[in-house]
Amino acid sequence: MNIDREKELSGGGLLRSQGGWSRVCSMRKRGEKALSDERILGGYDFVRDVLQQAKERQDVLLPESERLKQFSDAVAKACESAGITVAFLRSGSRSGSLPSIRKEFARKGVYEYGLSLTETGRQLGVTTNAVSFMLKKK
Repeated sequence: MNIDREKELSGGGLLRSQGGWSRVCSMRKRGEKALSDERILGGYDFVRDVLQQAKERQDVLLPESERLKQFSDAVAKACESAGITVAFLRSGSRSGSLPSIRKEFARKGVYEYGLSLTETGRQLGVTTNAVSFMLKKK
């Protein structure tokens, strides 16, 4: 069985997605460009949507230093309202409401502020493993 698949295998994704050389050539004459990104497999509309979502998300992300500052401010405010100092929260003590406050902020640090387990642990005065454990427990 001798099947010639040369046509099927020739031409890149742009050729196939636009319907062949004739369409690509006519697009070039009109000055049109097909939206593509070598990291994303898919047609024009899909690639456009993925890139738009990535751009929107990028606009929302803050630099790590800013997220860390906001997290530290939130921890300080929570400590103030609980009537404790940040130093006491970071002391490692397990008395009173400290474990629940740490657990709440471990979740916020990782899931809301996007901080690493290590950085969240530094801010709360616990180890990376402790943060991981807090996130696993319901």
